[in-house]
Amino acid sequence: MHANSLPEASSNGHRIRHFTFFALSAALFAACLAFNGYYTAHSSANSGLLLMTGWLGLASWEVAWLANPVLLFAAVAYARRRYRQAMKHSIVANGLMLSFLLTNKVMVSEAPTYADVAGYGLGYWLWLSSGATLLTGALVGQKAVLDAA
Repeated sequence: MHANSLPEASSNGHRIRHFTFFALSAALFAACLAFNGYYTAHSSANSGLLLMTGWLGLASWEVAWLANPVLLFAAVAYARRRYRQAMKHSIVANGLMLSFLLTNKVMVSEAPTYADVAGYGLGYWLWLSSGATLLTGALVGQKAVLDAA
């Protein structure tokens, strides 16, 4: 057994909480893909499309997209009940997600041309909620590990 996970005989309540946080985080992430992530004066960006093409923003030092692979690492660690590792990855992912709030301009074409960010769509807030939910689950899970020790 990993030193950072609960014994197999952990309470049924913990298993339900573990699953609930994981499922809610995954559902929020899936839901965010159907909505706009941000708006400019003349357009909007669908979060599903941003997931597929957002890595292009790395060319202009927009690092928020990197939250996606880091969040995936956090989710895998969480699923394996490695809560401390999930917490660390979730904190980094949430920081990267929040960094988008500091972004003033986004690339809107391959030319590249840029436009000012005019607002944040529901997709962004659901994405952020997904990361926050996974972090909360990791904190609750780690507390359960410490209480069981």
